[in-house]
Amino acid sequence: MAWRAPRPGLFLTRTSAPGNAHDPAAVARHTADDAVYEDVALGRVLHGPSEIASFVEEATRTSSDFRFEEVSLFTAGTEYANEWVMLGNNDRARPGVTGRSFRVRGASIGRLDTSGRISENRDYYNLAELLTQLGLLPPAPTRPA
Repeated sequence: MAWRAPRPGLFLTRTSAPGNAHDPAAVARHTADDAVYEDVALGRVLHGPSEIASFVEEATRTSSDFRFEEVSLFTAGTEYANEWVMLGNNDRARPGVTGRSFRVRGASIGRLDTSGRISENRDYYNLAELLTQLGLLPPAPTRPA
């Protein structure tokens, strides 16, 4: 039997639901045992399903409705590039809660293992833009015309 590469487009569509449903255990099930997830903006590198699920759990403690909307997806074999918009409200009780909404563009670059689970993923987005929308950073000064 010939090996068939997983289809990242189908995989990412099928697995965005657990993240958007704030289901860390379901996210972990779609993550390889040796997976590496990097949130480049935050400078965080997570290893394996347990750490990645904990990171998803952290996010649910800041926003009751955060989610990702796919803008575009490019796949080549088991590799993918996914452009998305992260949006929601900073409405959960913890330090830094502002009650403000956010909408930030970003991208994920990654790879699936032979069983179709995420083996590596790097997320890129503008952290200053997110913090400004949340009122935790002042807006950038405007340039004179």
